[in-house]
Amino acid sequence: MLSIERVNQNNFIEFQKIVDLCNHSKESWELFQNNSFRYCYLLLIDNINCAYIDFSLMYERAELNQIFVKEEYRNNHYSNFLMEFFIEKCLEMGCMNITLEVNENNVIAYHLYEKYGFLSVGIREKYYKDGNAILMERKL
Repeated sequence: MLSIERVNQNNFIEFQKIVDLCNHSKESWELFQNNSFRYCYLLLIDNINCAYIDFSLMYERAELNQIFVKEEYRNNHYSNFLMEFFIEKCLEMGCMNITLEVNENNVIAYHLYEKYGFLSVGIREKYYKDGNAILMERKL
C-alpha cells in the first residue's frame, strides 16, 4: 500500500535516515520545525519509508528543494507520484509558479521535470562540484 505523510516529530528520525542517504547534513527537530515555509513528506510503501520530497511554499511561489527515492525503490515511478503530489499542493496553496535547480549531469531528474512542464530559464555555473545547475520554472 502506498501512502504519504508529512514529516513530524514522530517520524523525524526516519526522515533523517533517508536524508543521510543523499549526503545532506542532519538538522535538529527544533530547527526543522521552526521553518514555517518548508514542507517535507515521506512516501511509504507498506509502512516502509522509501522516498521523500522537500519543498518550500512562500506565498505565491514554491521551490522544490529535493526529491529522493531510495535506490532499491527506483524505476517504479515513485518520483512521478511525488511530483504530482507536490504540484497539487502548490495549486491548493495558490502558488503561481514553481522553481527548482537540477545538476546538468542529472539527466533523469531533468527529464522528470520537463515531463511536468518545467522549462529551463537559466544556468548557475559551477554550482555543484561536478557541474552547473540548470534553473527551471513552471508557471501554474
